[in-house]
Order: sequence, then structure tokens, then C-alpha cells
Amino acid sequence: MLGVVFAGCVKEKSDEKELLSFDIPNQTCYVFIEGQSIMVYVYRQVDVSRLVPMVTVSKGAQVYPHSGATVDFTHPVTYSVIAPNGSVATYNVTVSNTLSRTSDIQVFRLENTQQIFERTGDSLFIYVPYETDITNIKTDIIVLDSVSVSPASGTAMNFTNPQTYTTTSSDGTSRNYVVAVRKSPWRKVGNGPFSARDEHTVLVFNNKMWLFGGWAGSGNIHYSEVWNTTDGINWQLVTDAPPWQNTEMKRVVEFNNKLWLIGGGATAKEIWSSQDGINWTKEVNEFPWERRHTAYIASFKDKLWVIGGISFWDKYGNWDRDNGVSAYNDIWSSVDGISWIKEKDYNSVPPRGLIYGNAVIGEYMYIYSGGIYTSQNLTTLYNDVWRTSDGISWNRIQDRAAWSPRAFSSICTFRNELFIIAGSIRMGGDLVNDVYASKDGINWEQQKYSFWSPRHASGLCVFNDKLWLIGGFFVNDIWVLE
Repeated sequence: MLGVVFAGCVKEKSDEKELLSFDIPNQTCYVFIEGQSIMVYVYRQVDVSRLVPMVTVSKGAQVYPHSGATVDFTHPVTYSVIAPNGSVATYNVTVSNTLSRTSDIQVFRLENTQQIFERTGDSLFIYVPYETDITNIKTDIIVLDSVSVSPASGTAMNFTNPQTYTTTSSDGTSRNYVVAVRKSPWRKVGNGPFSARDEHTVLVFNNKMWLFGGWAGSGNIHYSEVWNTTDGINWQLVTDAPPWQNTEMKRVVEFNNKLWLIGGGATAKEIWSSQDGINWTKEVNEFPWERRHTAYIASFKDKLWVIGGISFWDKYGNWDRDNGVSAYNDIWSSVDGISWIKEKDYNSVPPRGLIYGNAVIGEYMYIYSGGIYTSQNLTTLYNDVWRTSDGISWNRIQDRAAWSPRAFSSICTFRNELFIIAGSIRMGGDLVNDVYASKDGINWEQQKYSFWSPRHASGLCVFNDKLWLIGGFFVNDIWVLE
């Protein structure tokens, strides 16, 4: 039991972790707090990359970023409120510099729903969760005292199609705004029966979606469960005691009509295979490369590939993130999963790990994002994109993609496009929930907008012609991209 001993009894630590207020001193702003979502509106001339919010939270709780810290709000920022008992609540803060001192609409919101606001000139865009009923929804509109708006604030409207709003100032000047409400393409289908986790593997095999392993988020607890589903919603526990249950940081991939599990911990250097996910055969007692975490593993052109990764262990096998860290960019391949060839000692792709999943389209395999994690900090983050036609010779096709440099991201291909989802984007590990897609690896477009919580090390795969996102950063929710 968590607590402190006082006068012969145990006093439990509080689990209160509410964000009570959010303000930006010396700036005129409108702040709306709805659940875990906070919208802040400031004037257009305000530099949102250097704001200093003042935040109050529940008694005894702590907040990060700290109240009074300078924060860059160019993109939404996640605030974490930590209760005295260590439990955490996250709040997603979006700052929009759209206020004006003219006959402008100062704030346009929809009542009783989460939302993300964007503006281009006189076009207003509001993104809402997939399940939101937009056929009869009231508005909350703020204008200056000398300005009227029609339809009036509070009027219930059908936003199935864009609606036009007209403001009229006291001198008779009018202005038209087109307001479009767009539903997020991501739909939550529920929570899995498995516990919250990250670093798990999700893939499709034998017409089922499978989930393997994962990390509990505390201590050295790594799950050994195997789950599968035929519909993405109803899951069955296949086994919680496979023969490789002590393998740390395992990765699973389909190859030659089998599942292949490759260990990634301090001592586990085994490779196992299975034709059904239940019965497993140890194919390799000790693979030839150095032990490593989050190597890039993929099936490509009739070979199984292992590229790069990070070691957190010293030469004696002891965990040593300060001094024992090594990052790799060597390339290994196998035609059978058993016999391995070192194709290259040093790859043109800079050393890295911390990428979850893989990306193959047609004749090309891709590596993008990733980084190096040492001393509890992300010391190197990438947003470059590399491509190969043979697995050995790699070409950099984009050195700075549209998405921010990140590690612990999840990648895959869906309908002949490359996808990258979520991850950690700063040295302190700040999490995001953005989604980007590309047809060529060079030009990327953000897929607006997801309403799942910021996360990293999630499970991601294509199943029944839909993209599925499962868990990550110690949640067990399941989302599908329709």
C-alpha cells in the first residue's frame, strides 16, 4: 500500500490529479477546458512558440511542463498532472492564435464535444471525434460587443455540410465565414481484454490479428501473452505461458508462412518460430549479432532482415544506460530464419532504433524516424526517410520530412501509402498523437485529426482493409481508421 506512517496508522496518498485552471498572463486569451482537452485562443500577432502559462492543479499534485515554464505551442502540447500517489492524468492543450480586434469572430466553438479548431482566412474548420452527432449541434460564438452574428450563438445547426455565418459591425460592415465541421476518421471500438502496455507487436497472420508481449511500464515486467482476434474487437487469449516467456523486448514478424520471434534483451538471443501461434520451435539458440533493443525487423524479397537497434548493456550483460549504450546500423539477412549472413558492417542509414513496425511497398523497403535513447533522455531523433530495393544499398530520399523528428513511433503501409503515427518528439520524451501519410516517402500530409491520447510504442497493422492502432504508453484502447 502506498502511504506514510503517522501516529500508528497509514495515510494513503491522494490520487487527485485534476488540472484546475490554465492561463497565459499578459495575453488576452479565451480558455476552454472540457475533460482532458484544453483550447486556448490568443490574438494573431502572439508568438505561440514562447508562451508562459500559469497552471493550477489539485492539492499536492505536480504538473509537467511546470507552471511558469516557457512552452512552444506551435503544435498541441500534452500536460501531465501527477497525483501524490504517482498516478497520472494527461491534458492536451491546443493554442490557436486566431483572435482579431476587427469585426471578426473571436471564438467559434461547438457545445458539448471535443474539438480542434483551425482557420484559413474566412474559412473555419472544426474537427470532432468520429462518433459526434453533427446534425443538430449548438454553437458558442464570441464577437465584440459592437458586432452581431447570424445565425446567432447558441443556435442548433446541421453541419453535415458547411454553414455560412455573417458578422455585422456597428458601421454596417459585414463579413461572411464558412464553417466546416469534419469528423475524425479514427473510431474507437473499445478496450482490449489485455492489460495496458507498450512495446508489444501487432500483426496479421492466418486471417487473424495477433498481439504479442509488451511492457507493463514499471520494473522489469514484460508480458508473454499471445492474443488473437477475427474482428479486431473480440479477443482470445491463445497462451500466457509460451516457451519463450522469459525473452525480453521480443519482436515478432511473419516470414515464410510462419511467425518468427526474435529476442532483444540482455540475455535472450533466441529465435523461435510457429505455424499456429501456440506451438513454438526454438530455431536458433544464439543469433550472431550483438544483443539489442528495437532493431528494425522486416520480411522483404524472400528474406528476413534485421537492421540496427540499440544496446543498453555493457560487455558483461549488465543494464547500463549511462555507459553501456551502443547504436547499430549493421545489416543481417536470412533466407530461412535460421542461417544468417552479415550483409554490411556499416549501413548508410545512421545508427538508430526505437522504431515499431516496418514499411514495405512493392519493390522498396523503407526506414524512417527512430533515434537513440540514453541516460533516460532521447539524445538523437530523426525525421529522415531512407529507401532500398535490395535491403543492402540504401538511399536517403528525404532528409527532413513534414513530421517532427521522433522516436518510439509506429510505422506501416496502408493502401500503398507510408504511415507514421505518434511517438516521442523531444528530449524529455513528450508524446504526440499526430498521423502522417506519404505515397512516395518524400511528400507527407498530415491526416487530421485523431482524438486518441498521445502515446508511443503502439501496435499498428492493417487488418480487413482498415488500419488498427492498439495501445501504447500503457493504455489498452483499440482504434480503427475507417
